Amino acid sequence: MGDVTGVSTGRRKMKDYMTNFNEEKLKEAFEIREAYIKGEIPLDFANAQMKAHVGSLTPAELAYIEQHFQEKVEDECASEDIAQMLAIYEGVIIEEPKLSDLPDGHPIKNYVDENVAIRNVIEELDGLLAKKYIKNQWDEAFEKLNQFKIHLSRKQNQLYTALERKGFDRPTETMWLYDNEIRDKITSITQMANDDDDRQHIKEAFDNFKEYILDLMEKEDTILYPTSLELIREDEFREMISGDKEIGYCLITPKDDYEKSFDRLHDKGMRGSERNEFSGFKDELSQLLEKYGIQGGWTEDTPMNVKQGILSLNQINLLFQHLPVDISYVDENELVAFYSDTKHRVFPRSKGVIGRDVKNCHPKNSVETVEEIIQKFRSGEKDRVEFWINKPEVFIYILYVAVRDESGKFKGVMEMMQDCTHIRNLQGSQTLLDWDAENRQQDSTEGSDRGEQVADSAVEDDGNSEESSGKITLLKPEMKIAPILDAYPTLKDYMISKSDKFKMMNSPMFKFMKKVATVKDVSKRTGFSMEVLQREFTKFLEELK
Repeated sequence: MGDVTGVSTGRRKMKDYMTNFNEEKLKEAFEIREAYIKGEIPLDFANAQMKAHVGSLTPAELAYIEQHFQEKVEDECASEDIAQMLAIYEGVIIEEPKLSDLPDGHPIKNYVDENVAIRNVIEELDGLLAKKYIKNQWDEAFEKLNQFKIHLSRKQNQLYTALERKGFDRPTETMWLYDNEIRDKITSITQMANDDDDRQHIKEAFDNFKEYILDLMEKEDTILYPTSLELIREDEFREMISGDKEIGYCLITPKDDYEKSFDRLHDKGMRGSERNEFSGFKDELSQLLEKYGIQGGWTEDTPMNVKQGILSLNQINLLFQHLPVDISYVDENELVAFYSDTKHRVFPRSKGVIGRDVKNCHPKNSVETVEEIIQKFRSGEKDRVEFWINKPEVFIYILYVAVRDESGKFKGVMEMMQDCTHIRNLQGSQTLLDWDAENRQQDSTEGSDRGEQVADSAVEDDGNSEESSGKITLLKPEMKIAPILDAYPTLKDYMISKSDKFKMMNSPMFKFMKKVATVKDVSKRTGFSMEVLQREFTKFLEELK
């Protein structure tokens, strides 16, 4: 059955998903490459040997060589010279299928399009560094650059997970570290641009960073994405779309051509055998539910006996969705079994994580800590461990708890995560009902330095008296988001209620980015035109009256 359930059974290996697999050919290619790297043969001879004895290689075959024959090193992805590799295999690598042939909206096409967009941002920043310093232009360009973190997060949570199920775990083990290095460099160079007046210093740091990010994208486009196309089935890519949407996209608004192509196929109906199989499954499920006391005709609203009360599945899901904390559960087999789908999620999660080995949900340099926690929980030595992230504008609390049954047997680990910024800002006591306090409290959750934000808004006021006075009625593309939300604290929840694309406003990252993000940026990020945003803003103002 392979991996129909989406959970790796461990029975199949990477080569089982590759077409026309020839291990002897791949070993020979590896030996030629090693001889060149060790200086035993020159480049021209190495390339000629490749053409004569190997013939052709797909990106997936190159990926197999790296995973199975090449010795692993700590900074492998960062240190590998992609230009050198391409020179050795010149005239040997075949791209099939071509990335350019993918339909709009295909998960891999979205990654490729994001790389194109980020290369444009790199080019834009190159130009800005050569011109007279204009703060607004720099802020906008670096805000766009920071969106590449979304690209990295989606890749780590979605694409790497799918590749692990095909036995290709080298990206999780090596490229993830490189991803995080790039992410940290983006944070560092952005902070430097905000704080450092030494233009030459910034340019030198940016030039160094540029080499890294361009190298990463080249490795993605050359090896990672073509390999993904060979190993991952089309129906699996289709399932990936919803999880991709949960995390979001970097500087693009994907079209739905690819998704619609599947919808058209589905509209034609299942084959007769598939209908019969599905009908049989429903009958078996109904019989199983009746066996355990749940009557036939079961739906998500059917009451069920739980430990302390009676709840339907729908009610249970709603409770999880409305918890003020994020919950994740890793079972006793160390596989991710569940996460709560809250609107205020602290860090991104997606459906692709379900069934994933928890060790693969973390970069390699964190795996030892993960293993230690599980080992101490499993042995009974420890029952809980806590961490916290304390930054000027946000305080994140993380708690891991050992889950045990009534006999004390280890059944897994629960992770609880909460943005406690608002709680830590509370002072005095509130024992009387005060609805107006809710808005004041929501204001405080927008960051512990509200006063600093207001001061920033005043200093950076572009002369719009409406914006500076808090009586905003007309949205303008260049308006900063922070003063708008300061004036209307409930606007955020209103926009989220209108579209899931605004869920990003609930993330801790948004608290940092809203200082520099403009209405125009929100329009680009969500895909809603300025006209649509203004129309919704007007409706919001009318509801306030």
